[in-house]
Amino acid sequence: MYYSRTGNTKRTMEEIAKALGAELVELRDEGAAVLLISADLSEVMEVSDRLIVMSNGRISAYFEDASEVTEEDMGLYMLGLKQMAPEEIRRASC
Repeated sequence: MYYSRTGNTKRTMEEIAKALGAELVELRDEGAAVLLISADLSEVMEVSDRLIVMSNGRISAYFEDASEVTEEDMGLYMLGLKQMAPEEIRRASC
């Protein structure tokens, strides 16, 4: 359990993560740029509209539309088992 800074309300990590995710979606929907670095694939897929996937310090994939990639494929890109061609990454990010 964690206590909030503004009171003695107890919150679990799950509650905190859920609240943070809702805040990120709200900011994104208002047009703010949000950078989320996470290994939690379900969280990333839930709040993202675009994705940059990195493996070993390098960009391995870029998706203009996050709905175009599955969690399974994203995991393969994260592990370095799958790699977009550099031309694809450049073309997608322009």
